[in-house]
Amino acid sequence: MCWKVVMTPGLVEAWFDKKTNKHINPTPIRKGRPLDIDRFCLDILDYETCFGELLATVDIIRKHNPRTNILITVSPVPLYLTFSGEDIIVANTYSKSVLRAACEQIVKSRERVDYFASYEAVTLSTKSVWEKDRRHVDASFVKKIVDDLAAKYFSGFEYRVKARDKYSLSLTERIRDVFGLGEPKTRP
Repeated sequence: MCWKVVMTPGLVEAWFDKKTNKHINPTPIRKGRPLDIDRFCLDILDYETCFGELLATVDIIRKHNPRTNILITVSPVPLYLTFSGEDIIVANTYSKSVLRAACEQIVKSRERVDYFASYEAVTLSTKSVWEKDRRHVDASFVKKIVDDLAAKYFSGFEYRVKARDKYSLSLTERIRDVFGLGEPKTRP
């Protein structure tokens, strides 16, 4: 099966342009001040909005190519800052939780949409996977994730087995490691 589209939502803090009635990509702030407080406002997207927008995106893609396979994942890169007024940890957890839940529902709502657990691989890892800034994922770990993705979606079975043995997303193994419960059982 050939995967043709990969979607990676990253955060729920968006800026809305009241003049165009559309969300914009860049943050309309320069030197710590809003460019135009009457025109732009912060919009913290909720689950229903994220789910609806992701579903609409899938449906638009499928309108043009009904046979398109879609892979969806949540970006593991945390928020750098928040405009919500919340603690950054709270804002980031909310953002990723909403997106993860919306992605799960997309997978359940549409055929040939699959979720790849890159977010979970990074955030639940027991190893140091971050660069020194504690925001970006170390290149060697990114390579492991990409290898796993390629093994699962783009290569033959033999490569998948090798990648599975090299890199695993097993929560049981992580729990054993974190709590010092000894070596995990070997896989068959």
